Amino acid sequence: MNGTSVLSSGNVGTSPGTAWHVKGAADFNGDGKSDILWQNDNGQAAIWLVNGTTKVTSDVVGPSPGTSWHIKGAGDFDGDGKADICGRTIAVRLRSG
Repeated sequence: MNGTSVLSSGNVGTSPGTAWHVKGAADFNGDGKSDILWQNDNGQAAIWLVNGTTKVTSDVVGPSPGTSWHIKGAGDFDGDGKADICGRTIAVRLRSG
């Protein structure tokens, strides 16, 4: 991109499936290039480290925190030059009656 103009486009890897959703892009490995943050419907997070339109590697992030956990964004929250994931748990209280 150059402002709002598309300079070029391409596919990054293959689709991980319909249960996975892009939640953001940030530099997770400190190489100065944006990587892709995904979340599965089951709560599991994953990161694709990319170089341009080439997926270099991908991996899940820790154990799945469950379906009540939702990624809200990514940023360098601890100042180490690498992106971190910000999420929150949605608590639901059910009442019968």
